Amino acid sequence: MPSRRRVLASLGLLATSGCLGDDAPSPPPAGRTDWPHPDFNAGATSYNPNPVGPRSGADERWRRQVPQPTGRPVVADGRVFLPTLGGVRTFAVDGDEGWSLSPLADRSTAWMTSPAVHDGVAYLGTDDARSLLAVDAADGTEIWRTDVGDVSVAPVPDHDWGSLFVGTRDGSVARVDADSGAVRWSASVFGAVTSLATSADLVYAGTEAGEVYALFDGQGQWRRKLPGSVVGLALGNGGPVYATTFGGGTFELADGLHAGATRWHDEDGTAKDSLVVTDDTVYGADGGGLTATSRHGGDRQWSTEGSFTAGMAGAGETLYIGEEDGVSAYRMGGGVGVDDWRVGARRWRTAVGGPVVRGLAVAAGSVFVPVGGDSDAEAAFVALG
Repeated sequence: MPSRRRVLASLGLLATSGCLGDDAPSPPPAGRTDWPHPDFNAGATSYNPNPVGPRSGADERWRRQVPQPTGRPVVADGRVFLPTLGGVRTFAVDGDEGWSLSPLADRSTAWMTSPAVHDGVAYLGTDDARSLLAVDAADGTEIWRTDVGDVSVAPVPDHDWGSLFVGTRDGSVARVDADSGAVRWSASVFGAVTSLATSADLVYAGTEAGEVYALFDGQGQWRRKLPGSVVGLALGNGGPVYATTFGGGTFELADGLHAGATRWHDEDGTAKDSLVVTDDTVYGADGGGLTATSRHGGDRQWSTEGSFTAGMAGAGETLYIGEEDGVSAYRMGGGVGVDDWRVGARRWRTAVGGPVVRGLAVAAGSVFVPVGGDSDAEAAFVALG
């Protein structure tokens, strides 16, 4: 059998490994440089088209000991927000500690979602009596709270942040006024809500029971059963819904006239915590490796082996992915190669002293990394840049 090197050489790949097409200096970012929602935006794409993260390498800028992280970081208003078992912790982007939102007095721990941050207000959910909260992003002062039940996923906004959609562990989706916290409507779904994504006034909900719902004004527009719990949802331009499942692969579901129908299904394209969706490609990564699938027909573009442990983030032409003991940055084009034989796919790798958990955020030239604790090391929050 010919060696991998011989195969690649015969295809002219070794000679071109230094010319990968996306290594020109990045222009200064012209759009968002923050990461204001755990999945970046209301469509849950986990992708910022601006190149706001480190490309050629990354060192540890700062490290802070924290309780076990329970959600993905958010970066907004010059501040970094991290939910932990000890409540929400905040830091300046340079690592200075800020305010915190602690568990209630009768509890030693708390489960809180990552916040969605807009116009100086952070909206987040809890599993205690506070339920859904709006707090001042600068100092944590409570603005309002409303009882919708045990919140299971971070709130997502409508098109103008006039309201928020929230999902709960008991299987409900509610629309809540952003200014007052008043509940506009509530609808029941089957199973705990695991993911939300919105387009204008339409909300899509994925559940632990493997259901995907499209809801408008509290009424179901369509519903689809998938073969496995829904791990993440994301929306593409033009209406398709991308749903990744535990053990059942990733689906592109049609909206509009053929709402809920499968356009394509990638059995091996699953993702840990979230997908990354660009104009052309859907990226998924989990313990089985990283895959890049064309949005136009579902053809596999490239893949690489690896064991990835948390939701990845995309910025510009780079994917940032958490591993068992570090963070790697990959070219979105996959370098060059055939199938999982790649040359130059990975830009850099940096150890972080433990497993990356929940997911990454990329903003202000840094990658913000929650690191899980175990018997050998404490949990930490790390900034790479």
